[in-house]
Amino acid sequence: MLSFNNISSFPQNLPSSIRTLDLSENKISKIEREDLCNLTNLHSLDLQWNCQRCDHALQACYPCKNNSALQLVPGVFDCLHNLSYLNLRGNSLHTLHSSLFGSLTNLSRLVLSDNFLNLESETFFSALTKVKVLNLDFNFKPYSMYDRLVLNSNVAKMKALERITIVGYFFNVLDEEGIRPLLSLPNLRDISLRTNFILKANLSMLFRYKPLRLINLSENLISFQEHEHGQRQVIHPPLLDRGNQVEGGWMYSHCFEGPNQVEAEEIEYQQCWQYNHSVDLSFNNIGSIFPDEFLGMDEIECLNMSYNYINQRLNGTQFGHLKSLRHLDLSYNRFDIYYYKALSELPKLRILNMEHNEYQFMMKGVNHRFNFLGNLKSLVELNLNHNLIGLRITRELKSDSLEKLLFRNNELGSSWQYGKDNYLNIFTNLLSLKILDISYNQLPVIPNEVLENLPESLQKLNLSHNQLYSFHWNEIAHLRNLTNLDLGFNALTKLCAYLTESKIIYLNLTNNKISFLDKDFFDSFSELKQLTLSNNLIQAIHVTSFPQHFLQKLHSLNVNGNPFQCTCEAYWFIKFLMETTVTVEHLSTGMKCDSPDSLRGRSLLSMDPQSCQELYGHLYFIWSSILVISFMVITTIWKLFSWNLWYTGHLIMATLRSYTKLRDKPTEDFDAFIAFNTKNSAVKDWVYHELLVQLESSEGGAFTLCLEERDWLAGRSSIENLYDAIYRSKKTVFIITREWFNCGLLRHAFFMSNQRLLDEKKDVVVLVILDHKMKMSQYFVTRKRLCPKSFLNWPRNPKAHSHFWHMLRKFLRQDSRHCCGSQLRKYVDK
Repeated sequence: MLSFNNISSFPQNLPSSIRTLDLSENKISKIEREDLCNLTNLHSLDLQWNCQRCDHALQACYPCKNNSALQLVPGVFDCLHNLSYLNLRGNSLHTLHSSLFGSLTNLSRLVLSDNFLNLESETFFSALTKVKVLNLDFNFKPYSMYDRLVLNSNVAKMKALERITIVGYFFNVLDEEGIRPLLSLPNLRDISLRTNFILKANLSMLFRYKPLRLINLSENLISFQEHEHGQRQVIHPPLLDRGNQVEGGWMYSHCFEGPNQVEAEEIEYQQCWQYNHSVDLSFNNIGSIFPDEFLGMDEIECLNMSYNYINQRLNGTQFGHLKSLRHLDLSYNRFDIYYYKALSELPKLRILNMEHNEYQFMMKGVNHRFNFLGNLKSLVELNLNHNLIGLRITRELKSDSLEKLLFRNNELGSSWQYGKDNYLNIFTNLLSLKILDISYNQLPVIPNEVLENLPESLQKLNLSHNQLYSFHWNEIAHLRNLTNLDLGFNALTKLCAYLTESKIIYLNLTNNKISFLDKDFFDSFSELKQLTLSNNLIQAIHVTSFPQHFLQKLHSLNVNGNPFQCTCEAYWFIKFLMETTVTVEHLSTGMKCDSPDSLRGRSLLSMDPQSCQELYGHLYFIWSSILVISFMVITTIWKLFSWNLWYTGHLIMATLRSYTKLRDKPTEDFDAFIAFNTKNSAVKDWVYHELLVQLESSEGGAFTLCLEERDWLAGRSSIENLYDAIYRSKKTVFIITREWFNCGLLRHAFFMSNQRLLDEKKDVVVLVILDHKMKMSQYFVTRKRLCPKSFLNWPRNPKAHSHFWHMLRKFLRQDSRHCCGSQLRKYVDK
């Protein structure tokens, strides 16, 4: 390879055994016959971009003197009998004599793009009898456009030609007369005519020539409407001058480089390559579809009409002539599929792409139907991605043949909102469904009914990139064929499931908030072979994290990107990584220490296991010594001071439990009156479902509580009921939120409870603060200082809830005098 070397003349004394020679992107202006005669074994020769055409060059342009073309003397290729690939791209060639290729009997691929060749007048085609692939892209005439495409009659002599690309030649009309020499070739399979600004093209004439497999007419200006109006628009070529790349730069996006450039264009046909006859009409100006446009195209199996401007309601007539169509791409348009007979004229249709047809679904208040699916008896794959599908749609999709449904980037989150049950069975009647993708649907949770009613035939389920904070694992137990489950990029915090045996093979839980691995969870995944837990919050993996039989069948494990603690707790996992036969992805690069600070950023494997073994030895000695000494001290003290210890213990327990002298029978009927704003639904829900459960249950202490809505007597005034509730209760518990003082009854209860302190010298007030952001009044601040134990805050951390309930129960059992500060106790004890 000698490309990009600023070579100004053809290099001499090259070895005769060389088979591939790349001299692209140099400054060679002339090639003599003697330069190549020694290279008789040459199979591939790349001479592109030596005398560059600067109005269509990708990089800095270095043309030959006076913008001249690369000079190829007569007979320059006569000695290259074995040459099969020749690239003369971008050499400013205006014409080529047929004698140049007369001796190239094995030439099969020829690239002549980015030159100035006139395809109507050039006669060199007669010498290309063995060429199979010919590239004539971007041979446009500067600042002008051909009225129609006309090929030289010598093209008919290229009997071996299988594929030809004429991209960027710029002409308005494609008719049969102009390309008749091309249509007579017996082996021609593929024609690419994209990016030519074609206004008018006769599609049916192309398919009268039966051997054709692929016709690419994308990125043109074809519009079926012009046949209806009988008008023809005049199109001028875009400016492709290097000084104004803004106007023409879009054309470079599909240009390909290098000696394998012909193969690179195969990517265009990746969705239709397996079909016998395919047409690509994407990126055109088609606004409506008329049935007669497809006359004579009965054998078409794949049609791509994506990226047009079609705003049309399909009614079962538009594709009536395409009886053999199996693959239809209508993405990036504005189709409406409301009618029951939409696409019913396509009995063999297997793949339908309706991605990015969201225009109709964006109309508020308009109903949408998918009943047309019942007519497509052969449909196997349906793509409805990026359509904003949510409400006002068919409640159930019904198909006996559909196996793959792509439903990502829609709005199932609004369809399955809590309390809405209209769309819970939307996928139930897809009886043959195997693959379902509902990622990117803004789902915080999936209702149980939806999971229960998924078709049993389902094999792959993609729920990634939603907002799931929980998942009902037990509801997918009936999906016995499910092998792939993707829950990545959600907000799952824990794994807790009790499934029957699952056949899932691939489980993706990447980018969640999982911090703990439950051994019981993985017990049910007996067939799992690939597990992805990367980018979670896992700090340590222990021997109890996975069951042994689970690890024996696992093939691949990915836990990179987790904040691992590189302490001795990681000893087992490091040993596992060194000894296991499981493929651990990103083992050396993605598994980093997050703590301690001294090891942060270093590889998990950099820890020395021996250091943990020594540390454990010291720990074992210290703990065993402590246990022996403690046992001896305790037994000695018990022998000498057993009675004293017994008496002291009972005295301390009595003090801690606030045991006092028995009093007369109390007059209070209730342990506590719960005062709260009954109009606040959130507070009301917390009182009835949290507080009552914790305090009135036998496990919680069996307290007798008084509530306004439950225990007040009907027919009495509110103030009488309030008076009885406060004076017949040992304590008054106020549930405080930000707007608590706006409630009149709650305000009266507060004043009456404080009046009881003045009358009876009983401080019965207990304050429970639910809103941490509430502004504290001067009274609250003062009371917190005088009676800190009667001032309770509802903890934010769920793990602290049990401590909160313990403190509240303890306070309700105790005498109020034991909870007051010293200053307030002096007043109460007077």
